[in-house]
Amino acid sequence: MSELSEQHELHTSGFLLDARGNVTQVGWSRQPLLDCNLEQANFYRLRSLQPFRIKRWDYYGVTTPSFYFSVTLADLGYAGQAFAYFVDFEQGQHTEETVTIPFGSGMRLPRNSMEGESIYQKGSLKIQFVVRPEERHLMVEWPGFSGKDLVADLKMNLPSHHESMVIVIPFTRGRCFYISKGELYPGGRLGGGWGRAI
Repeated sequence: MSELSEQHELHTSGFLLDARGNVTQVGWSRQPLLDCNLEQANFYRLRSLQPFRIKRWDYYGVTTPSFYFSVTLADLGYAGQAFAYFVDFEQGQHTEETVTIPFGSGMRLPRNSMEGESIYQKGSLKIQFVVRPEERHLMVEWPGFSGKDLVADLKMNLPSHHESMVIVIPFTRGRCFYISKGELYPGGRLGGGWGRAI
């Protein structure tokens, strides 16, 4: 097994990338320790093209005995996507909608998963995820979602000591990578994820 593929627990905070665009630490951690300084990404000779290959997303899923609901904001570099789906376990029905946004216009994602807000709004369609101390607030207003109006307003408590699962996986000599943060909220019914990939 190569040195880069060995997985070990990270304990030191710092930047995700060094000045040359290499991943500084590899492994997993219980908290998001690394600052996603994607401005240091350096895998194309023409750095102006790099933003079109960087993928970022913010995802939440809610599970109950009767349904599953998921909503995601994703910046693919060359486009953005807002999508949601709803699975009704009792009726055996699945509905979903996706909006593709050229160049991600109007979409904003935070630099890191533990701060700020993710938001997309166009007309009456609005998806917003807000990070507050010990809380995540999800708000969705999606008129005409599979023929109906979808409205969701969810608040999730997240104690400061709650553990996440963060992974950093490099590939192609360490300049391309995948970093992801996932967590299961207390009670085991609400889950969230946040990631970056190149």
